Formats: sequence, structure tokens, C-alpha cells
Amino acid sequence: MATPATAAVSPSNDDSTLRDLFQEICKPDCADRGARLQVFCECLWDRLDTNPPPADILLNNLATILENKNDLLLAQLVIPDLRSAADLPDAPWKKSIIQGLRLRQPSLNSVQQKLQMPDMEGSRHFKEEKQVLQDAEVYRASILLAGDGHTSDEQRQKIQQWLSEFPKDDT
Repeated sequence: MATPATAAVSPSNDDSTLRDLFQEICKPDCADRGARLQVFCECLWDRLDTNPPPADILLNNLATILENKNDLLLAQLVIPDLRSAADLPDAPWKKSIIQGLRLRQPSLNSVQQKLQMPDMEGSRHFKEEKQVLQDAEVYRASILLAGDGHTSDEQRQKIQQWLSEFPKDDT
């Protein structure tokens, strides 16, 4: 007997097979949940092109999946129409699903923008860490050159100049 994931790909894509696959996805111990979810979404999306339309329960199942951000990202991998930059498809069911998603899109766009925006807090920490490392390097150099870690401002400037001119080791 074929597994639900392989049965869903077969030409006889009927509603009961899709229902069974959705029930598999909902189980907490579902093996290969991500792959099965993608198969379910892709098969149901293709099923939206046929007449009669799929059962309402399947459309509700798809809506449930697409409400979860992680599941939506998985579905977008196999359904390009779900991506934010895609044009609206001609099929009325697909169009209504995408329009519903785009109404929720501001929350998704904010997540994507957050990922793309530079991390100011991280940048501040980077600068602080860089300063600490530079101070430690000057301190080590002052111990090596002057025999003492406590130097005057003038000696510190000379050491910093020497460090900046010192050739870096490529190894």
C-alpha cells in the first residue's frame, strides 16, 4: 500500500486522500511532516483548478495550515503563487485564498522586514567588542614593548600607531 505522501501525488487525487494526508500532518508524531505538508498543499492547490471544487473541509484545512507562519513558508516553497511578489492567479478559489493571505500580509511583511533590517543592537555590541579587543591588543603590546601595561596617553598613541603600521601575519 502506498504511503499517504505518495498516494497524494498519484493521478487519482481525490478529496479522501487529501483528508487522510491532512490527518497525518496533524499527528504530533508525524514523520517527515514538512514534506507531507508540502505535498498536501501542492496537491490541494492543483486540485483548486478542477471542477467541482474540493470539499469545504479541505479548504478549511488549507487555511489552517496557512495561518501558521512556518507552515506558510513551507507551502511557499512549492506554491509560487503564495509568495508575496507573485501575481494573482486566474482561478477564483486560488485568488480568494491569496487575497485572504494578503490581508494578513502586513504581519508577514513586518517579519520579513525585521529579518532584512540591520541589527542596530548587534552593531553596537560589535563596536563595543571591537573596542575591547583593540584595548587588549594595545595593553599586550605595551607589556611587550615597555615591560609595563600601564602607559601614558602619549605612549599609548605611539603603540597604537606602531600596531596600525605593523604588518599583519597572513597565517
